[in-house]
Amino acid sequence: MNLLTLPVRYARAKWLRTLLLVAIFALGVASMTGLHQVSQAVGESLEKKLLSYGANILVTPKREVLTVSYGGYTLGDVTLEEH
Repeated sequence: MNLLTLPVRYARAKWLRTLLLVAIFALGVASMTGLHQVSQAVGESLEKKLLSYGANILVTPKREVLTVSYGGYTLGDVTLEEH
């Protein structure tokens, strides 16, 4: 008896449990691989769209006055101006 015969005997004796374990492991690996591929495709698509805009993106807040707070204390309002 060596180290390899024990798992082989167990797999033969409990073939349904072994088959289920292998199927679940394969499903997990396939889902992780699929999610990785989808996230890469979305990232590349977003990068391509942002590169097509170039430096023409201007980010501005919706309000002209922002309330500044730190640690739960209000420090005052900041007025935003366009330059």
